Amino acid sequence: MKVNPCCSYPCQTGVCERFGPESYRCDCSNTGFYGDSCEIQELWIRFRLSTKPRRPIVHYMMTHFQWFWDLINSCFLRKAIMYLILTIRDEILPSPPTYNNKYGYVNVESLHNISSTRLLPPIPEDCPLPMGSKGKPQLPDPGVLTERFFRRKTFRPDPQGSNLMFAFMTQHYTNQFFKMDHSVQGEIINIIIEEYMQHLTGYLVKLQFEPTLLFRTRFAYSNRIALEFAHLSHWHPMMPDSFLIDGDDIPYSQFMSNTSLLMHYGVEKLVEAFSHQPAGQIGGGHNSHADALKASEMIIRESRAMRMRPLNEYRKRFKLKPYTSFYELTGDVEMARGLEELYGDIDAVEFYPGLLLENTLPTSLFGESMLEMSASFSLIGLMGNPICSPAYWKPSTFGGETGFNIVKTSTLKKLVCLNTKWCPYVDFHVPRNEDGTNPEKSSTEL
Repeated sequence: MKVNPCCSYPCQTGVCERFGPESYRCDCSNTGFYGDSCEIQELWIRFRLSTKPRRPIVHYMMTHFQWFWDLINSCFLRKAIMYLILTIRDEILPSPPTYNNKYGYVNVESLHNISSTRLLPPIPEDCPLPMGSKGKPQLPDPGVLTERFFRRKTFRPDPQGSNLMFAFMTQHYTNQFFKMDHSVQGEIINIIIEEYMQHLTGYLVKLQFEPTLLFRTRFAYSNRIALEFAHLSHWHPMMPDSFLIDGDDIPYSQFMSNTSLLMHYGVEKLVEAFSHQPAGQIGGGHNSHADALKASEMIIRESRAMRMRPLNEYRKRFKLKPYTSFYELTGDVEMARGLEELYGDIDAVEFYPGLLLENTLPTSLFGESMLEMSASFSLIGLMGNPICSPAYWKPSTFGGETGFNIVKTSTLKKLVCLNTKWCPYVDFHVPRNEDGTNPEKSSTEL
């Protein structure tokens, strides 16, 4: 039997095209690379990469040296840094979208059917193994995988200080805000970029929602969520063993899908409780509540039905070095042995399990892959909303200067406190000290 040569993902970048039973060609067009596997850098790419600092160094610089970033944040360089953050991430995500769940090649339907867009094409159907050409002939049972590596032993709080308000906002903005009124969309986008993404990345430069930064660049505007983003946003490890609300300890099983809690406690007490209670750390494994394992199993099964490529293929797409061993992925000897037993090869580790079991960055919510991918999808997805385009981003879209200013100056605290009877403590970070935790009466109601 002839094996599809594209099953081994031979192209370092570009697109693998099959010719005949065993031949292939890598289309390196517009990538800055050439060669049989698009492995040779063009001169300008070589110069650019040689002068570009490594990702860990960039992350360290962006999260340290407070005095330096205080200077940057107080001058025009803040906008320049924000422009670089946006344009660098925009280079990673294709615009317009190129692939969808139906075809394994670039197709125009990806542009029109925004519900099924994806970053990488599906694994070819005629590959000899489930993940391509490496790994075992049968993928591990999702139930065994989640029970063995996802199930919580002891609740491990996020060292970054994330709370449940942050966790619930993740699901809200990825699944709901695209359906909102454009004024509310604008407010939510501002909050997500300037507060949510600020906390997510841990950057010391103050992120800024300023659509005009991209007006003179090649940038496509459309509402869409890629398959990969929909999957990686399932952050079930953030959920605690129980929810502490107004002195009551409510078990996980009694909280989920229980809308009566809202009527019983009210919005204010729920926001207060969620803002105080720490969320769990996402990366590193062994931190998902038992009742959340079924949801993780569903994501794994769906990713297999969609034939999503291995984690290492996505790392290459995001310009990250592929992992060479299970220990390099997890940083845990026992977990590395277990994964090797189930998968057989590091290049066969699946997308979602790999992200949740990846060794976390120091004092971080998750590992390098999740940080880079979620930040890129989030920022470009938010800025790609049509209301951020030159045709929409103007006072008349929001009912005049007053409405425009409401959007541009929105904050999480305003969003909550202008719509509640009293103003609870509300933030994406657990209280840093007791001074800021006392509720205060809201001076204005809508």
